[in-house]
Amino acid sequence: MSISVSRLQTPIVVTQGPQLMLSKSHLYMKAYISTTAGDEVSVTNNGTSAVFYEWRKFNRSDFIKAKRSDGINRFYCHYGRDVLLPGETKRFVFTFSSEKPGNFTEEWDLLTDPLLTHPIKQLTLSGEAYENDGYIAQRHFFEEELTRRTVLHTCEEILSDITRSVRTPTPPPPDLEDPKQCQEQFESKNLHYQVWHTTDVIKMLRQLESWVVEHIPLEEHFEPWNLSIDHMKELISLVPKIDLQHRYIERLNFIVKLAKEKPLYRSIYWEDARKVLVDLAEEIPVISSKIRTELDIEDYRFCLPWELTQEEIDKIQKEKTDKEVARAKLVKGKKINVAEEMAKDREACKERLFASVKEKFIDLFVKVLDEEPYMFLWNHMETMHLTNVLPKILQNTNRLNKHMKNSNIANYKIASNSIKTMNEVNMGELSRKYGINEADMEGKKVMLRLNLDVPLSEEIWEEEEVEVQNDPEQDPVTVIEKHCQPREIIDATLLKNAVPTIRYCLDHLAKCVIIVANLGPRVGNNREEYSLLPVAEWLEQELDQHIEFIEEIEIENFDERIEDLPENSVILLENMSFHPAEFGYSIDRDENCYHVDLDKINNFRRKLTSYYELYINDCIGPNTCMETLFKDTCSWRNPGCSSIECPEFEGEAILGLNLEKEIKGISSLFHEPERPLLAIIGGNHSSKINLLDKVVMMYNLLYQVDKIFLGGDMALLFFHVMNSLPSTFDPHLNQFVQRVIDFAKELKKPIILPSDFIICEKINPPEELQLDFTWAHYSDKYQPCKIGEPIPEGWAIVGFHEQTAEKLNSTLFESRRFFWCGSLDLHTSNKEQLNLLNKVAIEFFKSHKESRELHIGIFDVEESFKYLVQENNQNSTERILNSDEEEEEVEEEEEEEKTQEENSEGTVEQNQNSFDHLFNHRFNGGPLTVAILQGRKIRPLELIKEHLPPRPKSAEEDTSYLEII
Repeated sequence: MSISVSRLQTPIVVTQGPQLMLSKSHLYMKAYISTTAGDEVSVTNNGTSAVFYEWRKFNRSDFIKAKRSDGINRFYCHYGRDVLLPGETKRFVFTFSSEKPGNFTEEWDLLTDPLLTHPIKQLTLSGEAYENDGYIAQRHFFEEELTRRTVLHTCEEILSDITRSVRTPTPPPPDLEDPKQCQEQFESKNLHYQVWHTTDVIKMLRQLESWVVEHIPLEEHFEPWNLSIDHMKELISLVPKIDLQHRYIERLNFIVKLAKEKPLYRSIYWEDARKVLVDLAEEIPVISSKIRTELDIEDYRFCLPWELTQEEIDKIQKEKTDKEVARAKLVKGKKINVAEEMAKDREACKERLFASVKEKFIDLFVKVLDEEPYMFLWNHMETMHLTNVLPKILQNTNRLNKHMKNSNIANYKIASNSIKTMNEVNMGELSRKYGINEADMEGKKVMLRLNLDVPLSEEIWEEEEVEVQNDPEQDPVTVIEKHCQPREIIDATLLKNAVPTIRYCLDHLAKCVIIVANLGPRVGNNREEYSLLPVAEWLEQELDQHIEFIEEIEIENFDERIEDLPENSVILLENMSFHPAEFGYSIDRDENCYHVDLDKINNFRRKLTSYYELYINDCIGPNTCMETLFKDTCSWRNPGCSSIECPEFEGEAILGLNLEKEIKGISSLFHEPERPLLAIIGGNHSSKINLLDKVVMMYNLLYQVDKIFLGGDMALLFFHVMNSLPSTFDPHLNQFVQRVIDFAKELKKPIILPSDFIICEKINPPEELQLDFTWAHYSDKYQPCKIGEPIPEGWAIVGFHEQTAEKLNSTLFESRRFFWCGSLDLHTSNKEQLNLLNKVAIEFFKSHKESRELHIGIFDVEESFKYLVQENNQNSTERILNSDEEEEEVEEEEEEEKTQEENSEGTVEQNQNSFDHLFNHRFNGGPLTVAILQGRKIRPLELIKEHLPPRPKSAEEDTSYLEII
């Protein structure tokens, strides 16, 4: 072996054959992002033959997965292919450049021809790309905030240590002899029994206590009865004789059963009914006096005989005789019996008095019914306020004695009232409800509760003579019977919405699908004009399957009735509104109302429960019977809806496709939302939700949203309450609005109002052009108006101007999640002046929904901006308006009508697609959605099966502290 020396005087071992040597096997380069760094390696041919070489990056089969590479080249070799002669040395420069920061590593191989005698090492390239730290300021603020919170937490701990050692006097026990405190204690301690306090019940329980105490041995130590039924059971258990124990338990159960009956004076209608009767009693003397004066009859004197002297009695008798004589003189030339005439007048007075008092009573009663929604919703808001205030009361132990009474009342109201404020817990419960895709329905009888209250064609009655044989010994009697002709379905939207759920059940091999639904008024007896037979015929055509229509509702031996039906059949029961136990009453055609006993209602629900093994609730729409399910169920006016509440007794209840979409849409919008969350509330003449419901909805939304923007009639209502504008709104709304304003200030959440208006002169629109537009659409005089400026007489506010539009745009830009309910403009029109705010919102969502990943839900607004979603809507509207001028012949009219129908259907489909693309959720639940957003507990939703809540995190799993860091 020979040895040679290079120019650097480094000894090189010469190898026989092809052989190369690397100066180093690892290169490290460091540079700012988007700049270049380099390093080099020397390769020496220490063999005896020339070598052709090529540098190539080494890629393993699992390279991307193992190194998590993004496939971007960051290392480069210059002049990486050539030949190396024996004894020759070459330098190879490698460069590194990256567009993003990080550490990157690659392996490169030196491929040779011929192969080397001894292999050489791989060359490892490491690169580090870095950038300037742009979060120095944020870290500084985070550290300051962390320091501030640490100091605050330390102060709270010190203060807690100090206050923990402070002892206040033990509050005295409640005075159980006081009727009010006795009522509070009795009902708060026995909430799970759902009992009511009455004097008779407490008296019987006290008597039972005395009997029990007499038989308890003296050596037993026990506390006196504290008004708890469970405590009374403990006292009875101390009685040594078993027969006495059984007797006292039976007595206690009987008293508890009596206590569960709600006292009449505790009804929510008691005060109103009492007020009606008192007002009526005060009006009766006035009505009676007026009638007796008109009929010239002596007035009543309310006094006892012994309270009058003989002179007063004689004077009264003389006045009566003089009146009868004067009456007889009026009838000249006729002999009359004055006593008979006076008796006739008195009978006429009684009849007129009865009719007048009845009319007055109806007026007073109707007035109370009109005020009932205000009373109910005000109590609901008060209870929600208690849920917010009660924890603060109970937390302050120093004031516990002072507020013991208030806390007991609050606990009772919260437990007895149906409230569900909008918070993470309640929204999480909604999101965990079982949907139809989570149920196993193969081979099961499925009951499907639908909303099929479709509009029908006009009633047409036919008379038919029928011979009836009442007595076999007599001739038949001819009777005229009336029958309603079959009616047609005008709008099948609800039926089309129900078809997917029916198909889903059939596709998943349900044994049979039993459909129950309501149609028409809730009368509780058979009305042939509202039969579900047209619905059965429509479903038969749509599903292309026989529909078994059963004209009965309460069916004995239901399984035997359907055993001959094929598998996967569809059964439609007759209109549930025909059964008196569905809503708890029946109304005949003479408007007489008869109420059903609660036991009969429960038996009817149990009968419905026996029909099915799986219950699916898909009852959703503008009139879904849900509005009866959040009021006082003890009321004769609202016993509930049996076909919705029957899962209370037995069976698994789940959500249908439409109801699930509504419920999961609400939960996804409000459960753990991205912040800020903005609520946009408005309304105009086309809104289906009244202002009262929207104000209460606002109160509940304040728990969850970060800010609220008001437009439309809601903005004018709030301006009116704040004395900024005159208005004709219902004065009952003022206290509701003021409560919302106060609650928003308490939570420090802003309510954003418009800054300026558009006004115009009031005009009467031309009759031939009145479509969906209001009178403001046809006015030509519009002008801006600032808040506080006087509005000229004969002019009215019709919209909002540019400053309000700019405020809305900036408010939208600051938010990430949105709930929009009601039009922001006051009038429906395609004019830009009258659609300014709606257009600003639509354009904002169109421009930023995808780029900023906005999450938007809308409710009750489609009708107000249907002219804004599609660009060609205005042209289609003009085409409809001008269609009358283009018609010349009858054939052309028919063709144009068909064309217009096709165009209108196409426009509806385009609007539908545009809505779905622009908004994440469109809520269509009507009363159901309003009730949820108002924080009311809905019994049908409570009966739906629910997944278990997620397991709370352990101390090791909880990483919430990272939010602070």
